[in-house]
Amino acid sequence: MLSHPPFRKVFPRVASRSDILVLLNRYDQQSFQKHYIDTAYAGEWFEIGKAEYEHMLNTRPPIFVRPGAFSVSEFKGGTVAMVLITLNVIADERWFMGFCDLRVLNCPEMLREAIVACETNRHFRQLGHQNSAAHLVAENPLCF
Repeated sequence: MLSHPPFRKVFPRVASRSDILVLLNRYDQQSFQKHYIDTAYAGEWFEIGKAEYEHMLNTRPPIFVRPGAFSVSEFKGGTVAMVLITLNVIADERWFMGFCDLRVLNCPEMLREAIVACETNRHFRQLGHQNSAAHLVAENPLCF
C-alpha cells in the first residue's frame, strides 16, 4: 500500500492568479531527477479565490468530480494531480488548490481533512482560549 507525503500549506494567504502561476511553476523541471519531479508537488496546498476556482472548473476537463471537489485532467508529474476543493470553514465558504498522488486511495479526502484541521486550528488559535469556547457554543449549541 502506498503512503502519501504529509500535507502542508505552502502559501500564507489567499493566492491571486499571479501567485498561483508562481506556485505552479516553482520547481525547475531540469534540475531534479525524474523520480523527484513525479512527486514534487504531492501534499502541497494553498487557498485560492472563488474566481480562480471557477476558472479552473470551466477551463479544464475534470478527471473526477465529487461533491465539493474536482481534479483537473492536467497532471503536474507522474500521478500527481491538482485537486480543487470548496469548504465551509468556520461558517465561511473558501476554496483551496492542492496536489494529490492519485495512486493513493482516498487521497482527495485526506487532503480535505488536512485543510479542515489546519484552518480550524489556525482560526481557534487566533480567537484565544476563552473566545473559542464561546464561539463554539454560539455556532453549535447542540454540541455541548
